[in-house]
Amino acid sequence: MKICKIIVSIFIFCAFVCCKPAIKETFTSKPEDLQGQWKLTGIFQDASIINSEFGEKKPVIIIDVKKHQIQGFSGCNSFGGGFEVKKDSIRILPLTANQIGCIKNGESIFFKQLAKTNRFEVSKDSLKFLASDTVLLSFSKDMKVQ
Repeated sequence: MKICKIIVSIFIFCAFVCCKPAIKETFTSKPEDLQGQWKLTGIFQDASIINSEFGEKKPVIIIDVKKHQIQGFSGCNSFGGGFEVKKDSIRILPLTANQIGCIKNGESIFFKQLAKTNRFEVSKDSLKFLASDTVLLSFSKDMKVQ
């Protein structure tokens, strides 16, 4: 009987050790991870908006972390401005852009999402701008310019 209790105890111990839930991997992006040129790949996690609103002229952002400057092409106009960053929090300051008339709404959607951004995640060659846990914009590293 004592051996049965020992075997059952070992079985229960192994079940707890082997079946514990996986720990969710968390990482914190650092401000220096933002450095470089990024091409827009998603808005609201929906790549179809990019094709319908921008066609071949997809938005690109260039981030200079040391100067706290962001600039780029919105799909219609060039733009530039500043940003504030601390750990994985970011605030895009008001941007200025030239005033060429845009045929579609892509530029205004893009700028609205930049303005809502309060956090970022960088993973390998991708960048996500978020509002809390909601992905607003996603980008891929533009390897043509490095």
